[in-house]
Amino acid sequence: MKKLIATLKEKWAEYILEILVITIGIVGAFLLNSWNEQVKANHQQQEIITNLHEEFETNLASLEKQISRLDQKSKVCVFLLEVSGQNDLLDEIANADSLIQKLYDNPTWNPSTYVLSDLRNSGQLKSLKNEQLKELLHNWEQHYENLKEYYELEMSLYDNFFHLMEENGSARNAIFKQRLGSSTLANDNLELLMNPKFENQLSHILMITASLNSIYTNQTVELINQILKETE
Repeated sequence: MKKLIATLKEKWAEYILEILVITIGIVGAFLLNSWNEQVKANHQQQEIITNLHEEFETNLASLEKQISRLDQKSKVCVFLLEVSGQNDLLDEIANADSLIQKLYDNPTWNPSTYVLSDLRNSGQLKSLKNEQLKELLHNWEQHYENLKEYYELEMSLYDNFFHLMEENGSARNAIFKQRLGSSTLANDNLELLMNPKFENQLSHILMITASLNSIYTNQTVELINQILKETE
């Protein structure tokens, strides 16, 4: 025991230095690991932000195309409603088939949700540090769910239009006239303009088309732009 005490007295400084070096090494390794983890987390956050930005940029570009298609469809509906039921104007409408062809266009917008869905399913969405961005993404998901209700109504009206054309119009003349020539059967698309059911269909189509266009232009585009700003 005396020998141990004597050794400690003699080499205490050396022992303390060794303990200090070991302690510094352990603390240093812990700090380095924490720093590496933070760098990794920051890199992951930036990758998430970049992927979200690219996805919503793509969605905005596709939405702008859909808005243009809705504009065209709305203009066709307005024109056909203006001449509907007016016998004296029918002879002046030489492009009834091509106009009705545009009613077959059903521009339902289906934005990409891959990145956002993956973030939510993996739990990474909660790790976002930008609280404003998280709130915008939550608002986006609610907004898109609301849009789906319009899509269901739009599809129902589209089905009704198909059935009306089957019974009263000529799909061949509207869609394939340039390729296959005019139908030799009785139905004439120009006569649809004297059909009350067709006028009602036009009104319903215009209603949903104009409503969607307004939502896209005044709400959807604004929300996407806010998300793009937060992910720059």
